Amino acid sequence: MSFTLHFIEEAEEEYLSCRWRYEQQQKGLGARFEAKIELTLTKIAQNPKAYKYGMGPFREAGVATFPFIIVYEIDEQHKTITVLSVFHTKRNPKNKYKKS
Repeated sequence: MSFTLHFIEEAEEEYLSCRWRYEQQQKGLGARFEAKIELTLTKIAQNPKAYKYGMGPFREAGVATFPFIIVYEIDEQHKTITVLSVFHTKRNPKNKYKKS
């Protein structure tokens, strides 16, 4: 059974900002980044427990080709997944679990 995904506002802003920066670096790179993120999100929605725990209830899914992980939390009762961060792996890892 597939879960419903939603982003907290900060995670969505991170994602859109990264996509924009990649597109500014090279035409089409932002679209490729978006495609890899969407593929990872689809895999998470289909099988959210397939990815390892990070800290506490948070899980982390790596994004192919790009140095990012998607940090998320599963709500089994409501069959939802909350994306907390689209996190660049070169950033301070202490910040990947902060949420509003």
